[in-house]
Amino acid sequence: MEPPKRIAFTPTGTASLFVSDTTVTNNHSNGILVTGTVNGALNRVTASGNGVGIFASGTGVSLTLTDTVSDNNNYGVGASASAVMVRNSTVSNNAVGIAADQTAIARVSQSTVTANGTGLQTTNGGQWVSFGNNNVSGNSTDGVATTTVALQ
Repeated sequence: MEPPKRIAFTPTGTASLFVSDTTVTNNHSNGILVTGTVNGALNRVTASGNGVGIFASGTGVSLTLTDTVSDNNNYGVGASASAVMVRNSTVSNNAVGIAADQTAIARVSQSTVTANGTGLQTTNGGQWVSFGNNNVSGNSTDGVATTTVALQ
């Protein structure tokens, strides 16, 4: 069996992070953890069997996830005091699909959130913003977007 694969990115200064065509699996903590002052993009990433599949933490973190799959984690996508955009992605079979905590903003467009214990979760001032073109159903508790904005 292969050892678990994970990424922990915590630069000391301002940085950019680009991850493509990558799988992170079977970590007891985070599959991908991003902290610090980071603008990043994750494209075609699969996070499966982790504590948190993809976790953005801190006011300086801004991540965009595109064509990403996060499944069979405790949390599929977690944002704490950060900004995350999830586009054209699937978040399924997690205890919590997408979580926004500590004033985080999770923006979601053209994505499917299904078969999770809780689909969408906001706590401590977190916001979940939908562009109104997502499939959020089939979760034990679907959750509700804090705000829905029109596509432009």
